Amino acid sequence: MEILACRPGPIVGKTLSDLFAQVEEGTIKNEREALLEKIKKLDAETSSA
Repeated sequence: MEILACRPGPIVGKTLSDLFAQVEEGTIKNEREALLEKIKKLDAETSSA
């Protein structure tokens, strides 16, 4: 929430769920930098849509 300056809500929950699923699948590493990069990428995709 801090990184994207957003409030708690369903979008944050969905994002965390999606990240957790991708970590479990091995798609992304469970490392701070990898997770932050993915969050920023998702934000860029959502804001440009």
